[in-house]
Amino acid sequence: MPFDLAYLTRRQILTGLCSTAAISALPRQLAAKKQQTSGPFLNRGISIPLWMDMPEGAMRPPSPHTLATLRALGFETIRLPVDPDRFAENEQSALKASRQLEAAIKTLRGHGFTVTIDNHPLHRIGKSLEKRPEVEESLIRALANMAKVAAGYSTEEVYIELLNEPPIWRNRWLPLRARLQAAVRRHCPDHLIITGANRFQTVSETLSCPPLADHNALTAVHYYHPLEFTHQCKSWGTGPRVDLGQLPFPADLRAGELQTLLQGLNSRQTRQIKQLLKEDWTEQRINADFNRLADWAVSNRQRVIINEFGALKTCSDSASRARWTAAVRRAAERHNIGWTYWEFDRGFGFFQNRTTIGEVDERVLAALVGI
Repeated sequence: MPFDLAYLTRRQILTGLCSTAAISALPRQLAAKKQQTSGPFLNRGISIPLWMDMPEGAMRPPSPHTLATLRALGFETIRLPVDPDRFAENEQSALKASRQLEAAIKTLRGHGFTVTIDNHPLHRIGKSLEKRPEVEESLIRALANMAKVAAGYSTEEVYIELLNEPPIWRNRWLPLRARLQAAVRRHCPDHLIITGANRFQTVSETLSCPPLADHNALTAVHYYHPLEFTHQCKSWGTGPRVDLGQLPFPADLRAGELQTLLQGLNSRQTRQIKQLLKEDWTEQRINADFNRLADWAVSNRQRVIINEFGALKTCSDSASRARWTAAVRRAAERHNIGWTYWEFDRGFGFFQNRTTIGEVDERVLAALVGI
């Protein structure tokens, strides 16, 4: 009998009980099935941070077993965050970083993934870009070096993302975007360029930002609504801080599940919950956001991808997190919009460990891949 995901239990896949030969055969069968249907462009992706976005010596690539398992579960593309610092420092540093990026792409291609090189500043450039416009020159130089690596692969294997969540206002972002685009096109005249609106790439920001004029471009949107749910108990940055935990989804102030939660809170926490839920948290609201996004895509003749979405697991209710995840995935697929989940083994993930997999949040995984 041919190897078919339908014949395996979820636990067999997750614990590696299926044979190495079976895992390696599955991507070919998935690809054949994909050719028989007209699915979204650049779909079923997963982000892998803490690899090429880290300084040398701190990089944590996933194990071959983890990559094989992700591919066997049906994930098709990898969004690989790449910090630009070492690509801009000097010729020797850029050459070494380029070789490491090429090795990472070769590894991912060996498992059957397509790869997005995600220009994702986190360190020196990332921390100074907002307040120091002169840093843009380093960013452009770094992306050009990344594009030289991408040029060694076909347009169907590797894609290039200009800049993750540009931390600048539109008067700077649009000119910088054009310069980044030119830097890529000098080396990759036909590769897919992925780019989004400035600041946080939300739906609202996307609707108010002119799309990139390019013969092969894709608009990337990040979806974390409601932020009070997806980022409950977050420990970084600014913005809403929700420390209550175990918040339900869907939720409205009339729901029995929420009323039960309110009974165990003090008056301050109760006021916080009611403040958060001025607007109900429902799948209908998510669908409304995607309807707006799809209308914008049609009117602007743009292809769109949700290349980040996820809910933090720090203090969340796993079932609610899975319901939210499934609602976003369904909304994207309903409009033939591709998606990439953020991410697989950290705060938003479903694996415990990128080398051994460990415990798995099967609810969230099922919400993504339907197993």
